Parts: sequence; C-alpha cells; structure tokens
Amino acid sequence: MAKQQSDNQSNKKSNKQFNYDLLLKRMKVHRHSQTTLSELMEISRATLNAKMNSRIPFTQKDIISICRILEISNDEVGDYFFHEESDGKR
Repeated sequence: MAKQQSDNQSNKKSNKQFNYDLLLKRMKVHRHSQTTLSELMEISRATLNAKMNSRIPFTQKDIISICRILEISNDEVGDYFFHEESDGKR
C-alpha cells in the first residue's frame, strides 16, 4: 500500500507542466533551433521537443549542457527551467 502511494506521488510530480517560453527566446537570441541545440547536446530533436513540452523531464546533465550552450548563469537557471505553467496551459 505504501509503495503504491509513493508511486502515485511520483507520477503526480512528473506531470508538472513547465513554461519554457523564456528558454525559447534565449535560443532565438543565440540563433538555435531545437534541431541545432539538440545536436550540440547530443540528443535527438524529438527528445528535446518532448522535454520542452513537459512530456519528459530535463535531467541535470541537460540543464548544465543548455546553460553552457546558451550562456545561462547559475542565478538564472530557475527562471529558464522551473517556471510552472498556470491554469494548466501548454
């Protein structure tokens, strides 16, 4: 029973929707599409797209890589990766 509750809580956490509009703007400033960014990250474009649409979560490795590529400082990470969607949009 406790295991099932724990699994349900994990699933609820992974269903959070994040807004990556600021990240998309930063990509444009640095002239990167999902294709070019995914190539530099050494992941498929489909995987990056799934991450940016909150279907699968970004890993720490992903976040570090994107921050390096897009010159995002440690102080800005939360603004780019942890801005939750409001009203269930996206």
